[in-house]
Amino acid sequence: MTSTVDTHTLLSQESTLDSEEGNHHRTVLTRFDRTARKVLFEEQTTPPVRTTLSIPARAQDTLAALYAIRTLTLGPVGRIDRKSTRLNSSHRT
Repeated sequence: MTSTVDTHTLLSQESTLDSEEGNHHRTVLTRFDRTARKVLFEEQTTPPVRTTLSIPARAQDTLAALYAIRTLTLGPVGRIDRKSTRLNSSHRT
């Protein structure tokens, strides 16, 4: 999978997914139209199969979303209380 992101917003612009399973090869292009809030999926077959969907303003592909998460500055991490499943703000070791 490859992904192209806008360097200022970290939003996806385009992604390509290449997969191989045995003798079957599949390539799917995903193009984001931020202005129209649409995404175009194009499976590169003969003839190509195209699907256009409406998306939220900040929709991401998986790889771009992981990259954006890695750029975040995170604060102190709390600990999860297994008994109550609530997040405690104090960190104990």
